[in-house]
Amino acid sequence: MLDTEYHIYEDSEGSQLVRTPQYSLPKALHDHIDEIQPTNYLGNLAAMRNSFRISPEDIVPYHENPAMEHDLHLTKPYKAATVCNESAVTSLCLRTLYNTVNYTPQVPSINSVAMAAYLNETVNISDFHIFLPQQRKDANLDYTYNYTTVNNGINHQGLEPKGYFLARDTEANLDAQTVGGIVYPTQFTVHSTGGSPPFLADVHTTTDTNEPYLAWLECMLALEDPPRTITTS
Repeated sequence: MLDTEYHIYEDSEGSQLVRTPQYSLPKALHDHIDEIQPTNYLGNLAAMRNSFRISPEDIVPYHENPAMEHDLHLTKPYKAATVCNESAVTSLCLRTLYNTVNYTPQVPSINSVAMAAYLNETVNISDFHIFLPQQRKDANLDYTYNYTTVNNGINHQGLEPKGYFLARDTEANLDAQTVGGIVYPTQFTVHSTGGSPPFLADVHTTTDTNEPYLAWLECMLALEDPPRTITTS
């Protein structure tokens, strides 16, 4: 039906694929078939897989894992199996997985990253400056983020009762620390977006927990110089 032949192709590393160099499909079938696989794509998807694997017996407590200390004298190049621990993911682990540990940003003052925080969550500047020296020992202590509020969002930096802290600082803190730990010294901005989107309750969902994506998006679209990279919850 495809008017072709399939063969086994082998690359220099010995990986084999069953593929065809070309094929055709009767026109009468075009409206009934969305995709045919495999055909002539010779890429090796296995090569893109993460080699990072952890078994339960390999997990050690945070304080017993020397990789958690982010000793810059660890043997280079870093390997995920050496610096990562699934019980305590660190900036060094993430940068190793993305292969950016030894990358130096070329235009950190021109490039920019934006991060969205919703539902009146606040990024605590004190927490960020505690996090950075522990996770990025090479970072300048003056490095920080810009902060803006959107749609009546908040920026509360004071001490909070435990309940308020858990509700307002948790996810936003995590997001900002993750971004800052990866993109340093590139400038980045936190957009704390308040409000809630329209909501129609039903018998299964009675509370509006949706996040105000549209309010934040309209703010981004109105910027004369929007950020080059955006991360949104």
